[in-house]
Amino acid sequence: MFLPERWDVDRDRCREAGIPDSLVYRPKWQIGLELQARSVANGLSFESLTFDEGYGSKPEFLRELSSRDQMYVGEVPRSFAARLDPPRVVNRRYRRNGKGRGRKVPRLACGSRPTRRVDALLNDKRLSDQPWSRLGPPRR
Repeated sequence: MFLPERWDVDRDRCREAGIPDSLVYRPKWQIGLELQARSVANGLSFESLTFDEGYGSKPEFLRELSSRDQMYVGEVPRSFAARLDPPRVVNRRYRRNGKGRGRKVPRLACGSRPTRRVDALLNDKRLSDQPWSRLGPPRR
């Protein structure tokens, strides 16, 4: 159950409405992840999920779905930064002059293309020149 944040801080209002003290505010995207996990644990599987910008604007939500190998199609804010091609990544451990701690995580290689706003990518020919294809059952 979703409890608005402004209600969570007004516990008298919650008690008057019969909402137990154990129910607290949680963002909708966290509730969505919990529902997906509970469904999968009970034997359901989802070929894909769809969602609006309210969920798609939360990088934590998108990362968690990806880590679960869950396919999705979601709306994201036009200001999101993205790439059409994966960046070049350096995986080697780097230690300047043999001193200090080496890198523990991959880094972008020098000269990698920067991210671009999603709305700027819409004009890229790699997206705009693709043929349309129907998904789902045929229309009757």
